[in-house]
Amino acid sequence: MAGDEHTQIGLAPPSGLRLLCRPQTAPGFALAGLRVEEVLPQDVDRRLADLLSGGEAGVILIDEELLARASPERHAAIARQPFPLVIPFPGPRWEAAPSAAEAYITEILRQAVGYQMRLR
Repeated sequence: MAGDEHTQIGLAPPSGLRLLCRPQTAPGFALAGLRVEEVLPQDVDRRLADLLSGGEAGVILIDEELLARASPERHAAIARQPFPLVIPFPGPRWEAAPSAAEAYITEILRQAVGYQMRLR
């Protein structure tokens, strides 16, 4: 069978799910029934390194603001590895969302300049 060929070569991904978020948003995910790991921005790089090298996580859901705080080396490691799959999700926004045009221009500037700029 074709499915047996894939299992014979040992490419089965890890199956664990990890959710990394800021302490302020953890209770909402816990209420939804998810196991949450609260991570402070200054600790995210170390925690991601542990998860990327540990092999127990197949999927890592992470607050996009936390992922942005990870080092360039960590981002490179995420891009190199097929597992775990790292999926950023947006955190809560307490201010008004920018218009689509403003968000587009801001993203182009961020890519060109290398850091986030605020338009007024």
